[in-house]
Amino acid sequence: MNFKTLIFLILTFSVIFVGSISITPPDYATHIYKQTLDAQVGGNIHANPLIENYLEKNSLDTAFDFNLEKGSQVYRLGNGKGKKILICGGIHGDEVQGPLTVVSILYYLKSHGNKGTIYIIPFAIPIDTEKNTRYYNQSGDVYDPNRKADIPGTPVNKILKFAVSHKINYLIDVHSGIGVKEEGMVYYGNSFEENWAKNIQNSTGCAIKTNPANGTLRSEASKRNINAITLEVEKINQGVDVPVQTELNILKRACAYLKITYYKF
Repeated sequence: MNFKTLIFLILTFSVIFVGSISITPPDYATHIYKQTLDAQVGGNIHANPLIENYLEKNSLDTAFDFNLEKGSQVYRLGNGKGKKILICGGIHGDEVQGPLTVVSILYYLKSHGNKGTIYIIPFAIPIDTEKNTRYYNQSGDVYDPNRKADIPGTPVNKILKFAVSHKINYLIDVHSGIGVKEEGMVYYGNSFEENWAKNIQNSTGCAIKTNPANGTLRSEASKRNINAITLEVEKINQGVDVPVQTELNILKRACAYLKITYYKF
């Protein structure tokens, strides 16, 4: 083998080796970190049969410990660098489709990898998920938690403060509601969020709508220069399985728009 042939072979194998590294996503299963977000809202989510049945049927409670009686948890995928995204579910405890969608995206990203850093809160207020209630009881003060994100000490304000302190760039708040069209809904505020929502709509056929309600996680995040959207699917007429798959598709599209995943959908 002459010198030129040797050099050619070395360069060829180098290109193949480097190329294989660049297109293969890392195994993020060993790079998922968990921390307690709010110790005041702990609850047994497994006591909600809609949650427990779906997790068990789809084997979604095998790789992560969803023992949340000591408080809500944040899961971090990535090393804290790059784009920072926060995905949140379960602000309303009776909207089970939302947190189950967020659990599903957590498992999806675990196996497919991600770019940047993604923070995931599957169950924002576990005690309300346990009780299957929309309203949070804070020492006798009963209120809709997603109307007091601007009030210090409330559960959703703690999520907002987490987003600000961790310099989150994008926030996706995942819900379900009544009267939502079969293809789902995306709420937005500013022009970036509108373009984001339109891109999702073009892919999924979901409805989009602007809704500047004060006190919501989305609106308060947007005021703090965090681009944020809210996802919704029907929670009454279609049960659990179909809406979760619909919302998971919307959520995947929302992530794809931000270019935080290795795979296009």
